[in-house]
Amino acid sequence: MPGNPADGSEHPELEVAAETWDPNSAWEGGLGGTVWGEMAYDPVLDLLYVGTGNSYPYPIWHRSPSGGDNLYLVSILAIDPKSGRLVWHYQTVPAEIWDYTATQNIILSTVMIDGQPREVLLQAPKNGFFYVLDRATGELLRAENFVTVNWTLGIDMETGRPVPNPAADYRDEPRVVFPSSAGGHNWQPMSFNPETGIAYIPAREQAMLWRSLDEFDHRPEVAYEGFEASWPPFPGEYAHLAEGLPDIGPNEFLLAWDPVAGRELWRVPRGSMWNGGTLVTAGNLVIQGTAAGTLDFHQADGGERLHSIHLGSGVMAGPMTYEVDGVQYIAVMAGYGGPRGSAYPLGSAAYDYESTGRLLVFRLDGGEVPLPSAQITPATPEPPDLSLDAARVRRGAELFGVYCSICHRASDEHLSAYPDLRRMDGGAWESFDAVVLGGALAVNGMAGFGDLLTMEDVTAIRHYLTSEQRRLWEAESAAAAAPDAGAVPGR
Repeated sequence: MPGNPADGSEHPELEVAAETWDPNSAWEGGLGGTVWGEMAYDPVLDLLYVGTGNSYPYPIWHRSPSGGDNLYLVSILAIDPKSGRLVWHYQTVPAEIWDYTATQNIILSTVMIDGQPREVLLQAPKNGFFYVLDRATGELLRAENFVTVNWTLGIDMETGRPVPNPAADYRDEPRVVFPSSAGGHNWQPMSFNPETGIAYIPAREQAMLWRSLDEFDHRPEVAYEGFEASWPPFPGEYAHLAEGLPDIGPNEFLLAWDPVAGRELWRVPRGSMWNGGTLVTAGNLVIQGTAAGTLDFHQADGGERLHSIHLGSGVMAGPMTYEVDGVQYIAVMAGYGGPRGSAYPLGSAAYDYESTGRLLVFRLDGGEVPLPSAQITPATPEPPDLSLDAARVRRGAELFGVYCSICHRASDEHLSAYPDLRRMDGGAWESFDAVVLGGALAVNGMAGFGDLLTMEDVTAIRHYLTSEQRRLWEAESAAAAAPDAGAVPGR
């Protein structure tokens, strides 16, 4: 786990040229370990710290059948920036199989450990543990879980390795694992007050159901292979697996954490999901934006909410503060979604207001925040006159879930950021095959799926979408005809 080579000679695998990898060869070792999060630099030690990502494919029995740690996946690396040589590493999850990463923000500070000041690196990654490492050597100093975990029985402080928990190994049977692949802490940054030694984490409690599949045949066009995973609530046939476990969530909260003592000080529950990062100030404030569209100001030592500003925009980023001519400002990038966040849940600001990105800046004597335009959902057009086939509807729902819903996800509880295919008009229906199979709208970013789907597949998706459109149209028509009906459905 921790390592401290004098130079890169102890890690010859780092010198392997990329062109030696044969994509058609056996999958021993797999892929992954990308550096997609934040980095940190220590100018005194002249070390660059980076965190690496998860594995691919997730199940190690598919990617690395002979086992092993798969070094440098889900790891914190200390690198000599002049030579690129590895100075030390700490792997948080050897043989990772749950989509955990160590790419969350890294904070460098000085804390008192056993009565002595230590120059440390702090990180609260996806796996639910808060790590305190000596940043010169990589020595593990503290590691306590800040959310519910069952992927491990704990961290062995002598070796630095997590103790395996057989109850989280889903190779032979489905398992419910804490935290979920969303993590106990995701990319939204935590903050740390060096004066008080307290960290403030946008935390998440949630379990995930994992099930291994027997077959694995790498296909570059498929995002996830060799397993199935489900968010709560779990499918009915697996719901019993959550019995007797802690709340499977999802639940998000603002968490105050003492890294040295390894304990929670307070928490503030959030009703929304995918809330923003945190900012702590010298004036005893913790500031966090929320997916519900507020900027909340809390007392840092107790968590009491002192003030809340309605933004009308969801916030995922962390706020920042600066001073100009003696005036302090708070700024935050507001906006909710992104290319993979294509569905706005009920209760989020993006469900009610247009989710355009905005930079919002505040000072004490500032004015009202202008709200974005309201979201308007048009009434559902009359559906096509298609004789529905129940088998095709079921098959279409499955295909839509695999190939379409990642962008065109829409439901009674979610507003789609992309066109809602349940509400297509006649022109869209006429061009549907040409768009889906032929890529007629590829220039606009809608790639064709002709290499993945057949005409029969597209016909099945037609049946599913038509059934959904018919359901919506009939419900809206009935509501409009009711004696006490107000405006025409749609908003």
